[in-house]
Amino acid sequence: MDPLQRYRALPIVVAEAAGDEPGLAPMLARAGFRDVRTAASAAAVEAALREAWLSGRQDEQIALVVISSGLLGRLDGERAQRLGAMAEEADAALVLLGGDDPGGLDGMAEAWAAGVREILPSSLPAEDTLSRLAAVLAHQDEVRRLRRRERSLEGEVAELRVAENRLQHMVYHDELTGLWNRRRLKQAVEVAILRAATLHRECALILLDMDRFKFLNDLEGHEAGDRMLVEVGRLLRRHARPGDTVARVGSDEFVLLMENTAGDEALGRAEGIREALEANRFRYGERYYRTCASLGVVDLRPDAHHLQTGELLARADQACFVAKERGRNQVHRYQESDPGLEPLRRDHLWAPRIRDALEQDRLFFCYQPIVRMLDGTVSHYECLVRMRDSEGRVHLPGQFIPVAERTGLIQQIDMWAVDQALDLLASLPAEQSQVSISVNLSAHAFRTRELFDLIVRRLEMAWVSPTRLVFEITETAAIENMERSRELVARLRALGCRFALDDFGSGFSTFNYIKHFPVDYLKLDGSFIVNINRDRTDQELVRHMIAIARSLGKQTIAEFVESREIHDTLRELGVDYVQGHYLGVAAETMEAPTPHAAVRQGAMSSLFRAPAPLPRTFDSDEGH
Repeated sequence: MDPLQRYRALPIVVAEAAGDEPGLAPMLARAGFRDVRTAASAAAVEAALREAWLSGRQDEQIALVVISSGLLGRLDGERAQRLGAMAEEADAALVLLGGDDPGGLDGMAEAWAAGVREILPSSLPAEDTLSRLAAVLAHQDEVRRLRRRERSLEGEVAELRVAENRLQHMVYHDELTGLWNRRRLKQAVEVAILRAATLHRECALILLDMDRFKFLNDLEGHEAGDRMLVEVGRLLRRHARPGDTVARVGSDEFVLLMENTAGDEALGRAEGIREALEANRFRYGERYYRTCASLGVVDLRPDAHHLQTGELLARADQACFVAKERGRNQVHRYQESDPGLEPLRRDHLWAPRIRDALEQDRLFFCYQPIVRMLDGTVSHYECLVRMRDSEGRVHLPGQFIPVAERTGLIQQIDMWAVDQALDLLASLPAEQSQVSISVNLSAHAFRTRELFDLIVRRLEMAWVSPTRLVFEITETAAIENMERSRELVARLRALGCRFALDDFGSGFSTFNYIKHFPVDYLKLDGSFIVNINRDRTDQELVRHMIAIARSLGKQTIAEFVESREIHDTLRELGVDYVQGHYLGVAAETMEAPTPHAAVRQGAMSSLFRAPAPLPRTFDSDEGH
């Protein structure tokens, strides 16, 4: 096999001084080398090596530089070594083509010092010259292969080191903002607690929670939200002092830990941060947004050495909760006896009770009749949920529904209510096959498909007519997510279910779009009903709401009808249906209400049989 076959395409530079007898370049050309370049000076050799190296192309890299002894001999030692180093850097073998005695180069040692790999006497026959060049090229090919592998390994090691450093950074830093994360903050708080106790220095911690951050995320997308968080992080850095710890501990929550800072000073700094955020305008595209936040401040006193990190952060979170409850964009300082923490304490007390009631099947319905004003008959019954605790006490919705909404348990109650209502309709005897019931739904029910899927599935299983099912949603819940609410209402009405908009009139801003909201009934807010005979304004408002409902083709239901006088006034105003203690209290059985004289417009008929005696009655608690 021809030993030169695999090298004939490699670039080779032959450098000979003026006056040298040209012989090697033609010899290589005759031997089949296709890329032989000539140079007449060391500078030309360096230029050729540099150009090939800068090209970055593998097929352009020079494999061999053959330089005549006459040319190399004109260079001083330093320049010769520089040329050799450049060839070495370019992975090119340097070969000396000289006389039979290279002593003119100040000896063999100087030639090797210049980086020469091989010396070819000029008197060497062409065949031997080519054979020795083939050996040099083979050796250089192996050297280049090893160097490429070495460089690759070095690159891999460098990448591993970068990845390791990145991982070490991520252990204690927030990836988005570059601030410390919760893990690092916990360590800093532990140290601060220890220093406060041993050095008798006060510390303080500020928890910052962005106000309405979800609104920006939903409107502009997560990229906009991320950019705002980065801006907030920079603002906090600017307000931090040497020794302070700034961390991002949640999606839109930040913490500033301040050592050697008294409570009043911490309050002042928190207020400064709040004002700076409020003054800032976050720009995304062509829109500007306010960057407001609620801030909770908690003191760490020297005598609080027993305090744990988690407890300190919990107190800051509680103070921040109070700031949000009081209107957002505020600073609040934690106090043990703070009345603003009552909702949190109530949640802590009631959430386990609600979970237990769900698991032990201690929720139940009470039924309150809704009466048609035209003839005094019962149109349908509203299912009002009650909770019986482990000791048998019954609790009204106002005691546990707000807690369920804050703690996320409301979804389970919604699903239970729908399930229970359909079970009830399926179990009624034939003579009550026309009974309709209404079920209250929370705003959460409109956020997912689960409820719709459950209703469709249960209607098919129970063989219950969808027209017997009325769902009530409060005006506030409808406003919260108008598009999704409208979509779900339309889909359920397409099945045959009916809808009532509860507490209608509590938000007059809805009057503009109520014409597009697909409900069957408008349930007038009870606050307008209870004083309708004593407050002329309420009476006029109710009159106008009834007119609006009629113009939209919707019927009206008035709740909180507690007296004959209220009933008569509502009849004069043209309300379609009435509900309240005057007509029937909420009871655990469905029964025809005892007709009062005021509603005897004829024989008040019922769709139901006489009920069994009631074991317990309840005050009306519309809404669930």
